[in-house]
Amino acid sequence: MTNPPVTTRPPVVTTTTTPPVTTTTTTTTTDSSTPSSSSTTDAFTGPADGVLVLDKENIQPGDDLTATGTGCPKGASVTLRSLGQDVGKTTADENGGFSSPVKFASIEPGRHKVRAECGIVLVGNVDVTLMSSSGGSTSTLVVLLFFLLIGAAMLRRQFSGLRR
Repeated sequence: MTNPPVTTRPPVVTTTTTPPVTTTTTTTTTDSSTPSSSSTTDAFTGPADGVLVLDKENIQPGDDLTATGTGCPKGASVTLRSLGQDVGKTTADENGGFSSPVKFASIEPGRHKVRAECGIVLVGNVDVTLMSSSGGSTSTLVVLLFFLLIGAAMLRRQFSGLRR
């Protein structure tokens, strides 16, 4: 009895690549009584309504922070608020742009929204972190230095016995 011929096929490999997509979301509100609307823009076109940019994403209490924005009416008064407190004030220039330092009277760690109100509302986020002091690393260095000196003294004593 003879066996039938065996045929094999090579495996089929399919590769699919998807190009990355970049989007930015800007939230604007015309006044406090109307709901906010969102507009999405890609990296190649500018936002239609306005933008608020904070110069740092993460700060510690007491760090400097600057808010820069566009989209306000010409010469409008701009008030920056976070957690119900005023954190900055400025006036929009002839193009509707502004820049102002952001000063928190007191702030807790976590993510905080900064709102720029100038006829429209622009929103930006900043993370506040607490860093521990470097006192722990100084004490560690002192302990290491102590043991290094004790070790050197013991080696010197041991080798001084060999010279006699």
